[in-house]
Amino acid sequence: MLATAADLPTDSHGWSTEFTWDGWRACTSVTGRDLRIWSRNGLPLLERFPELSALTEIAADRDMVLDGEIVAIDRAGQPSFSLLQQCTSPRPSAARTYSGGRR
Repeated sequence: MLATAADLPTDSHGWSTEFTWDGWRACTSVTGRDLRIWSRNGLPLLERFPELSALTEIAADRDMVLDGEIVAIDRAGQPSFSLLQQCTSPRPSAARTYSGGRR
């Protein structure tokens, strides 16, 4: 699941950019009502991010696989790694507290 080297697209001046999120890399699979989220090392992440259980509703009974970053957005709408770190307690009760009490 690690990234591999490739040529980046460039603009008319030969510059290329790649936006990087400061988050947790995760793979997600939704099959019906079964949701699994795991790290690139195969560790389960749903307990650390219980608010992501809403993905089963978003999938609307379609099977899907997502590969990307879990990021936290602050009140100003900006990505915040420090906020994300507060949400990553291995204890479900702490994760619910940081996610606003949703489960």
